[in-house]
Amino acid sequence: MRKIFTLSLLALSTLPYQSMADDSFKLTGYARYGMGYTEDDPLWNNSIMNGINVIKTAGSYYALTGHLANQGMGMELGLQKSWAVNDSRWRALFMVTDNYNASPWKTAQMFAGGSNVIESNPTAEIWAGQRYAQRVQMLLNNYKPLLNDGVGGGIKNYDVGFGKVSVEAISGIRQNGYPSDSNGRYALMTSLKDIKIADKQTLDFYANYGFGDGRDRTWGTVDDGSAYQIGGMYNLNRKGSYTKFMVRYGDKVKENLVRHAGPAEDGGSLGVFLYGHEKLTDKFAMMYAFSHENSDLSTNWSGDKEKWYQGVLRGGYYYNKHHSTWLETAYDTIDFGDDTNSSWKVTLSQNVSLADYLFARPIVHFYVSYGGLDTDLVRNSGAKQGVNEAVSVGTYFEVFL
Repeated sequence: MRKIFTLSLLALSTLPYQSMADDSFKLTGYARYGMGYTEDDPLWNNSIMNGINVIKTAGSYYALTGHLANQGMGMELGLQKSWAVNDSRWRALFMVTDNYNASPWKTAQMFAGGSNVIESNPTAEIWAGQRYAQRVQMLLNNYKPLLNDGVGGGIKNYDVGFGKVSVEAISGIRQNGYPSDSNGRYALMTSLKDIKIADKQTLDFYANYGFGDGRDRTWGTVDDGSAYQIGGMYNLNRKGSYTKFMVRYGDKVKENLVRHAGPAEDGGSLGVFLYGHEKLTDKFAMMYAFSHENSDLSTNWSGDKEKWYQGVLRGGYYYNKHHSTWLETAYDTIDFGDDTNSSWKVTLSQNVSLADYLFARPIVHFYVSYGGLDTDLVRNSGAKQGVNEAVSVGTYFEVFL
């Protein structure tokens, strides 16, 4: 042990001073914590989270029916160290999460990457580790049309003149496993982003391929089936506003290529998504999210074709820099072929926040929420057939770090 310690000191002493120079440490992540209260029975299995009777269509594997005061509490907390050395910029991020009260604490991200390490391409970042490698996220329902997290590496944002290319390879992580505990599913992911087509308008394209190693593990044999995803996104950015429109097709999968369960034996899923933010006046702004997915995957909950539709609107009125009122309405329905399940929610929230815009955090919410489910197909969802409603009240905070 003494020899190892001595050699370590010797190695450190030979490094140039600037390679060890501290540039910055910062906290990063997101958290929401608070409490709710409902007198009503759970609307589906374990629907009451932190006192909130969460609204979600029975049998849905897509998204909650709106985001405001309609989810469990929890956090993702990360510590990022940055360096600016030898004309390059490096960062190392270590992030843990409680998966928003859904699981014990575990690693969410742990990677290192450097940019301006390719002399001819300063924007390109070379990275390796565990990362949210490829995510596209809708804020109002927290749905992710693309959700490919894992352990691997690659290069992001290589400038080719008319856009930026990313090429990355990852392995999925076994549920509740360690970062090195591969689930045997792999993905090669490519994207071409920031293709300018007009003033303030760009296009992004995605093409991903996934497969399994087919090996026997302690928990069973890994599915060796292959799958792919292709998608495109249109981006329109204006002062105080933005619009995004995405189309994504998955062969044998929906949003995730490296899920532990593996792909479906057959079928596919076509998703269409429109979401954005509009600043209508100095006092009033609105966010919106519209989702549709048409799926005939053999792994569908109903065993048949599924058609999912959801719309969420959130309006915010700002009295001054810190006080506002939000009203969020949401409707969700899934057509299972012979049966249809649906849900709806209306939430009124009085807020105190850092500033006068919808993304301002920290923010404290005081809310009342009313919603319900209309269920034809029950199965193992825990929902009751017919119409069932619930009211929740409470308070919580949100913060981005």
